[in-house]
Amino acid sequence: MTTLATTSPAAAAPRLSGTERVPAADGLRGLAAVAIVLHHSAFVSGNSLAPDRWGALYSRLDVGVPVFFALSGFLLFRPFVARMVTGEAATPMWPFWRRRLLRIFPGYWLAFLTQLAIGAVSVLGFTGFAVSVSLTHVYAGRRALSGITQSWSLATELAFYLVLPLYAVVAARVVRRRAATQRLLLLLAGCVGWVVISVASRAVSLRLNGALQTNWRYTVFANADYFAVGMAFACLAVGAQVSPTFEALRQRMFARPWLWYLGAAVAFYITATQLGLPRGLEDSDAQGELARQMGYLLVAVGTVGPACLATARHASTRLLSTRVAVFLGAVSYGLYLWHQIFLSAPRGVGYVLRAFNWPLFDAPLVPVFALATVGGVACGAASWYLVEKPILDRYR
Repeated sequence: MTTLATTSPAAAAPRLSGTERVPAADGLRGLAAVAIVLHHSAFVSGNSLAPDRWGALYSRLDVGVPVFFALSGFLLFRPFVARMVTGEAATPMWPFWRRRLLRIFPGYWLAFLTQLAIGAVSVLGFTGFAVSVSLTHVYAGRRALSGITQSWSLATELAFYLVLPLYAVVAARVVRRRAATQRLLLLLAGCVGWVVISVASRAVSLRLNGALQTNWRYTVFANADYFAVGMAFACLAVGAQVSPTFEALRQRMFARPWLWYLGAAVAFYITATQLGLPRGLEDSDAQGELARQMGYLLVAVGTVGPACLATARHASTRLLSTRVAVFLGAVSYGLYLWHQIFLSAPRGVGYVLRAFNWPLFDAPLVPVFALATVGGVACGAASWYLVEKPILDRYR
């Protein structure tokens, strides 16, 4: 264990990249993508609309998106934290932004333009096309969910990519004259600030607009709490590498990962079944929306924490690090983008329901979900290995 002095800012500081792979995080990302496919499959098959407990659970599987956001917060903030704690120069912004753009747009453009060409998605005129292709549609009123419906989260991610390096520059200036442990504590306090901003902004938008009549819910500010979860765990991960105190804290916190997963499961169950949240496309009232947000936040905490910080010997970590899980994580972006083609289309049902002549909202869930997952994984794998990965490798 390398130890940083806690009495000087960065004396004898080790070099940390903060970019080490976390296989269990890849596995969790894959499971989150599968949860989204199940969520959409249950909707088009009518199962999430059923007035029973299963319907309530299916309706809340969109919790996979907050898990995505928290994983992004962890993986992307970690290199910034490592540099701030060890006193190195700040991560250059332009290379960071270039790689993030190359990560998100080639795969998205392939999925969006293909699905638009074959009529699997639609946009509202040229303006709708322009805002969808640039991932700015969440700021364009009624066009927020046009194109690939779930791509709203990519627009939120894109805004996070823009904000994160700017925030890191400010944070680095604040903590630079502090000792290493103090730096980490200040960075953790900053993560709490992100949560406060998120909850407050959502509360204000709900107060002003009833049941979220605007697109504020899709902004990075409204979702900052989910990103902050991962950012806080990134601080702990880096701290565990440079400070025996933080390493001891990590070991104590994640000695029993199953307790975290159990807590996430309980939070999910309560959010889905005990809050009276509506099914389908309806919004809840302001109180319900804020309660849902808090429930999803707890799920993100209880899943991302142990996946990223529990030791490799634990069964849960090994399970999330298997070849199948890691493969799903690698193709999860494509699975997330492509599965809609098998489930829904603007002028009718998707290819799975159409092929078997199953009516919308009255179809068997298991085969719909299985076929959408297989089709989405196949498209996602083709996108990853033929388009996304070659581009990232070339411009690394």
